Amino acid sequence: MKTQVAIVGAGPAGLLRGALLHQYGVRNIVVEQRSAAYALGRILAGVAEQITVDLLAEAGVDQPLRAEGLPHEQYSMRALARVWKAESFSWRFTGLLRRFPENGEFGAKMQRAELDDLFGSRAAQHVMAENYVGLAL
Repeated sequence: MKTQVAIVGAGPAGLLRGALLHQYGVRNIVVEQRSAAYALGRILAGVAEQITVDLLAEAGVDQPLRAEGLPHEQYSMRALARVWKAESFSWRFTGLLRRFPENGEFGAKMQRAELDDLFGSRAAQHVMAENYVGLAL
């Protein structure tokens, strides 16, 4: 096989570069160390700038983006929900670990009961770990 350009890496940038070169008649090959399933599985959600979306459309490889991508407003709502979840978790976790003398003896007992529940419940530990790491386990 003869080629003019070899592209190392089948990530989004490498694949786009290969598609654009092909469009302009430049023979190229994209090589990837990992399997196709691994490479496709690594394409993670993120924010694509408008110029990137336009470039993908120009290369004729924007179909997956259009079919599976979220418009900016929906992405923003999901991002806001994630931020709120992290803030809520942080506030609750800090409340579990910090002593609040103004809450008195009853508040200290409630705090201890919540900690006992956390350490005694596999489900509560799973939720805590998910929130702490930020990813579903």
